[in-house]
Amino acid sequence: MASSPTPFDFDARVTLSRSLHGHKYVFPVAAWVAESGAALVTASDVMAGLHGRADRLRVLEALKRLVDIGAMIEMPHPGGNAARYFQRVDDPYWLLVESHLRAKRAGARK
Repeated sequence: MASSPTPFDFDARVTLSRSLHGHKYVFPVAAWVAESGAALVTASDVMAGLHGRADRLRVLEALKRLVDIGAMIEMPHPGGNAARYFQRVDDPYWLLVESHLRAKRAGARK
């Protein structure tokens, strides 16, 4: 699994997320999904990857918004307390996320 964002990166991602999505956590969640390389994620995976900086409800909201824009799909849920799984799918949105991450890494090396 890829390293998690630094606190500065997280704050910058929150600012970008509010501008792009009107939601504090969509872009940080998307960035973590992109960096993790995981095919399937749960809210718990994302929460751990963000070091608890977003609670379960907010992470689920962000994952649902990624489903709404077509960047992820929610897998069938058996109900009850079972984890909800979300799968990344091919979508142009990920080009935006990955371009942003590459630009930030390039800027950090300067």
